[in-house]
Amino acid sequence: MEASFYNDLDASWAHAWQLLVRGVNDRRHGFHTIQVATLGRDGTPQLRSVILRAVDPQGATLRFHTDARAEKVAEMEAQPTVALHAYDARAKLQLRIKGEAQLHASDALTEQAWAESRPMSRTCYRMQPGPGTLLHAPDAYLPGSEVDVPPGATDAGYAQFRAVVVQITQLEWLYLAAAGHRRARWTRQGAQWSGQWLAP
Repeated sequence: MEASFYNDLDASWAHAWQLLVRGVNDRRHGFHTIQVATLGRDGTPQLRSVILRAVDPQGATLRFHTDARAEKVAEMEAQPTVALHAYDARAKLQLRIKGEAQLHASDALTEQAWAESRPMSRTCYRMQPGPGTLLHAPDAYLPGSEVDVPPGATDAGYAQFRAVVVQITQLEWLYLAAAGHRRARWTRQGAQWSGQWLAP
């Protein structure tokens, strides 16, 4: 049986956003962990996985979190254009996304995101030294769980916490189906989106 969005461009667009929203709320969903690509400072592409933390279909944005000391932060500061990839094997759906990354630090957005983060997630930002630092031995670092936070004190991890909001400019959707694959691309032009079918 064909999916309701199979030959419907508008329904396919809505379906993509529904799955992105589900990826935020369902840790087992294929879209919960997505890949983000940046341009490295040496000019080569860099790719890593991040957790999808928020999606706004109306504003066409998504959000993930990172450590200020991570290399991708410097890369996004130098070149904010990013590419993202999501694939859900159960839904047989792939999304390729382009957008502009906006880094947030010590503002209302990061305060709310930090407050909503689980204690276990916050410990990652207390680790010493920062992500990617060269070590003389594999265990020559202090896990964030071992850094004390005195009662009433500001968590040291918060200073390293960054929320990255990606303003999406292009979304490409690929649905794999035995009856024939479907592929479409939507591009933002000003405040408007235009979509078209593509050969899969």
